[in-house]
Amino acid sequence: KNDKLYIFLELVTQKSLASLYQKYDLQDSQVSVYTRQILNGLKYLHDKGVLH
Repeated sequence: KNDKLYIFLELVTQKSLASLYQKYDLQDSQVSVYTRQILNGLKYLHDKGVLH
């Protein structure tokens, strides 16, 4: 039984996070919220043994 899930996403190489930060005029507080959510998601994946 194959109980693995594989998800492939495209690699975006043309823009940096800093350029998106400036383009959308994001505030530090907004970026902090997004970053915390991403880190919480990565921790969850690591705790479940998921390779990313």
